[in-house]
Amino acid sequence: MYRLRTHLPWFSASAGELSTLAMLSHPVAKRHAATIWEATKHGGGITRAYERFVLGSVVDEAVSKLKAARTRAEWDRYTPIGISACTPVLERIKAHLENIFVESVVPARHESASESDKADDLRRNAVDAARPYGRVEDVFEKVWLGGGGGLEGV
Repeated sequence: MYRLRTHLPWFSASAGELSTLAMLSHPVAKRHAATIWEATKHGGGITRAYERFVLGSVVDEAVSKLKAARTRAEWDRYTPIGISACTPVLERIKAHLENIFVESVVPARHESASESDKADDLRRNAVDAARPYGRVEDVFEKVWLGGGGGLEGV
């Protein structure tokens, strides 16, 4: 297992390939898997928003999510990192939707422009990370930007 690094071109492997390798080697060599995971986080092959999002987690958490997702046939089109990202991405979307609901019900307090910009950036990151998972990001974006109008058919 220790010679695997010499055979894998880390400089050209994608984040999906490296994270898959880390998850596959985790049961056998946890320390080596953690090294690969760290190299994936700091490598330049991270291209998708959900990859940047999930690589903040630890290998153990990703492996447990992957094992739980194995029973679902609809996950076949995703890489292991995509499966690992789904739950935290959807939880983030849910939290943003809860905040939007509260803001629409409770009278708004005055917040600074920087706080508003930061909240918008966090919501935009959540929308970008959720794009591969279907229509949920479309619904969230409509609620966020459009104030909830026109969602009857969703």
